[in-house]
Amino acid sequence: MKHTLKIFIILFVLLFAVSCVPEAAPPSSPKPVPLPDSPVEPSPREQTGELLMRVVNTGKSDCLIFAYRDGRALMVDTGRKKDFDKIDEALKQLGVSELQAVILTHGHKDHAGGLKKLLGKYPSKTVYTSSLDYSTFSAKELDSISEAGAEHALLSKGDVLEFGEANFIVLAPAVADPKEENNNSLVIRVLYGDTAFLLMGDALLETEQDIVNICYDLGADVIKLGHHGQDDATSAALLDAVKPSYAVITGNRAEDDDIPGKRVAALLDQKEIPYYMNEGDHLAVDFISDGSVTSAKKVYVR
Repeated sequence: MKHTLKIFIILFVLLFAVSCVPEAAPPSSPKPVPLPDSPVEPSPREQTGELLMRVVNTGKSDCLIFAYRDGRALMVDTGRKKDFDKIDEALKQLGVSELQAVILTHGHKDHAGGLKKLLGKYPSKTVYTSSLDYSTFSAKELDSISEAGAEHALLSKGDVLEFGEANFIVLAPAVADPKEENNNSLVIRVLYGDTAFLLMGDALLETEQDIVNICYDLGADVIKLGHHGQDDATSAALLDAVKPSYAVITGNRAEDDDIPGKRVAALLDQKEIPYYMNEGDHLAVDFISDGSVTSAKKVYVR
């Protein structure tokens, strides 16, 4: 009996010791911080001001600037090379002289074509691309990152970037799509206090369905629709999960008369979701969050 009790005590001590081994600390920002396999969101942090998402009116291309009033800024996609003058004006109006990071959802010219010109004037510490995008970036574009002195880092599903008090959470892609490059585009949900922005990149209906099926909390004040608002993206199921107050379409009728797609336009109207497009004489549309409420306004060249 004493021998059995002794063995039991030794096993108990060993199990206790193993359970108390501390976990490794996550890497510090701006390195991606992996989340567990289950969709657990990071804890909200105290908001000290307003976060702005500026959607630059670059026509059928994407350029989103996230900024605080003190000039800290992060960019998601750079638009095309020919769009740089507008992007430059949008950054100057915000008092931005450098970027903390640039995230390229993928390498198509309408999302990454302006990278070299951008980095030539606005240095960035890090340029992030998708770890599963093997085909959309040219060697020339990747070379421009190192030539500008920026670090090139990869983002994968579950990674989190901290930008001030905001968290940028990568929702997709989960696996590489060898047939459709747009489905390898990064999909990112930005959390700021009780508000959120959902950035769909050029992800199509298949990726949307995967995200909805995983049952993430997709709620967002603003959704940047996938693939410029065309009919091969933006499902009713996605909009029902997001319940946005505003939608953004990075395209215009002058460059593509299929923007927005007829199905998408009817869906937005049916669900009474107001949407902004990259057309008209405005410089950008600003979505401003104080951590509780998000408002929208158009911005013009001064």
